[in-house]
Amino acid sequence: MLTAGWKSYDNTSTITFFRWNRKAIDALLASQGMSTAICVSALTPSGSDRLGEIQLGHPGELFLNKGSYEDIENDVQRTINGELSKTSALLHGPPGNGKSRFVKYLSKKYSLPIFIVYFRDDYSNHDISIMFANIPKRCIVLFEDFDSLFDKRQCIMTNEHIKFTFDAILNGLDGVHNDYKETVFIMTVNDIDKVDESLKNRPSRFKFVNEFSSPSEEVRARILGDADLVAKTEGKSLDAVFFEADKRRASNSTSASLNP
Repeated sequence: MLTAGWKSYDNTSTITFFRWNRKAIDALLASQGMSTAICVSALTPSGSDRLGEIQLGHPGELFLNKGSYEDIENDVQRTINGELSKTSALLHGPPGNGKSRFVKYLSKKYSLPIFIVYFRDDYSNHDISIMFANIPKRCIVLFEDFDSLFDKRQCIMTNEHIKFTFDAILNGLDGVHNDYKETVFIMTVNDIDKVDESLKNRPSRFKFVNEFSSPSEEVRARILGDADLVAKTEGKSLDAVFFEADKRRASNSTSASLNP
């Protein structure tokens, strides 16, 4: 049956079962109650492939502009409390401004495993349907950098012979193949103009369409604590601001070691 050491990377267990036994197997594994990490997996038509994990613990302070995320988090709380069956958000803005950071924050704070949706050129509409049907209860379903795959409804993947259609994705989001429970759908894009109207203007598919823009002066001040650096980083991405903060800490540390 199962032969694996505790937290061992040397022993790998493989469980093979029929698809209709999936819920029972998930319940069995969840009942063990020994995990200290949140699983991050790739969602596929055949189930899910483990990619890595996020350690449980306090998610830390969230350095995002006011108004960009509070309504989403409120709905996530309602969803995992059972008030809503699902919620969804389309996060857009230039890279490096906290979209993926926010997803990780939600995962850690509410102990939600992440299932990342990957699209392959050999997937059929049937494969897409099965993939949505495989989404389990209580999780984040992440469509990352969707505008790198689709421009409006046109697939821009390198292979010209894509087998699945855009409508198959819409049908999945509409819940045709799954009675979603405690499910949080999140899509991230850099260019909102590449997103089709059927996604950004249909609250039943993506309830929130929120911009993650460059950090405000107030956010930069919280991170940097230095008026000159706050002015210097105006218009820069959140990642760039954190980089400046790291440089400042490293410089202060060096100065302290040279002048004990």
